[in-house]
Amino acid sequence: MRAYLIALLALSLTFGTVHANAAEDGKRLSVGFSVGNTVEPFFKVMEEGIRKAGEDLNVEILVASSEADVARQINNCEDYITNQVDAIILTPIDSTGVVPAVRHANREGIPVVTADITVSGGDIASFVSADNAEGGRLAAGFIAERLNGKGEVFILDDQKITSVSQRSDAFVEELQKYPGIVVVERTNVGFARDVCMKATEDLILTYPDLSAIFAAQGGDAGLGAAAAVMAAGKSKDILIVNFDCEDESINLIKKGGPIMADVYQNPFEIGYKALEQAVRAVNGETVQPVISTEVKLITIDSLDSL
Repeated sequence: MRAYLIALLALSLTFGTVHANAAEDGKRLSVGFSVGNTVEPFFKVMEEGIRKAGEDLNVEILVASSEADVARQINNCEDYITNQVDAIILTPIDSTGVVPAVRHANREGIPVVTADITVSGGDIASFVSADNAEGGRLAAGFIAERLNGKGEVFILDDQKITSVSQRSDAFVEELQKYPGIVVVERTNVGFARDVCMKATEDLILTYPDLSAIFAAQGGDAGLGAAAAVMAAGKSKDILIVNFDCEDESINLIKKGGPIMADVYQNPFEIGYKALEQAVRAVNGETVQPVISTEVKLITIDSLDSL
């Protein structure tokens, strides 16, 4: 969280050149943010970034959560369209399922910016996210090194979420450099910690020689896997690489496992830049179609870099 607070100050200085001056009648711009859920700390920090950018740019920010329900997220977007917001920032819970709402916004001339996760249809003005593929490669490299190029690996995956699939696909591709490492299974899971814990419990029984887990879903996925590994008494046998660097995950790294590494991304920066691009789109200014923010691998040796 210390990194997010530092980012808040830095971003307020760096991105202060955008102006919310689109409306010819001088009215304050309004932007609706539709987020996947209010459980994940990652999304909460991303909302903080959007709200801070809204303060800096004098933009009204409206927030609605789908609570992992795609129908509810579509309804949230439809409400924004009905209320004639100037732009929508969308973090889809299902990259395909929300496409009808994106296309409706397109027909109404409302710019859509996707943050962290993008959509598989419709037109978006900009997609702002961490370099998820690089995060997957970093995780694979760490696991390959720790396993000395040999072992069985399991992925907590979610192919319907673009950011997650980018991580896991890059992870698998990177591991092809190490023929002694086998990805035994890629299991699609949601954000719920208990679901990820149960999936991991099942995999530990199915693959007694399991060496590592990549929690591509991130956050609670890795923490659910860690709970299962610890309950099975395999903390010294199975290492976990998580994604998002939530506090609980970092605490397990400090304690020596079973989470041994975590891929850091900056949700505050993602949120701030998403709002910035939304304002540019409304103003008719140049918009960056894709913005990839930095990721880095955090281990016991690099905790000070957070």
